Amino acid sequence: MKKQRVRILLALLGAAGIGLLLLAALVFTAEEQKRLSGWCFGLGAAAAALGWGRLAESFLVSAAQTEESRRAEEIERRDERNIRVRERAGYMACRVMGLLLLVLTVILGLASDVTAVVVTASLILGQLLLVIGFQAYYYRHM
Repeated sequence: MKKQRVRILLALLGAAGIGLLLLAALVFTAEEQKRLSGWCFGLGAAAAALGWGRLAESFLVSAAQTEESRRAEEIERRDERNIRVRERAGYMACRVMGLLLLVLTVILGLASDVTAVVVTASLILGQLLLVIGFQAYYYRHM
C-alpha cells in the first residue's frame, strides 16, 4: 500500500512538472513575465525529471535488489579503511585549495585589485580558522 501511494505521489509530481513547463511555454510569454517563466521552466523541469525518473525506478528496481544494495552501502560506509580514505581525501583537498587560494591572492595582488585581494585573503583566513576550530573540536570529542 505504501509503495502504491509513493508511486501516485511521484506521478503527481511529474504531472505538476509538465504542467509548470506548459505554463512557462504557453501562458507566461509576455516580456514582463520572463522571470516567472524562467522559474516555471526550472521548477517544472526538475519536478518532471525527478517525478517521472523515480517513478520509472520504482518499477524497474526490485525491492530485494534495493535492500541488498542498501545493506552493501551501509557496510561500505562503515568500513574503517574507507573512512580513513575519505578523511585523507578531504585533508588533501583542503591543502590544495589553500595553496590555490594563496596563489590566487598573489596573482590578484600583482594585478593591484584591492577588493579581490581582500576577499581571497579573507577566504584563506576563514579556511585557516575552520581547520583550527575543527582540530580543537575533534581533539576533544575523539
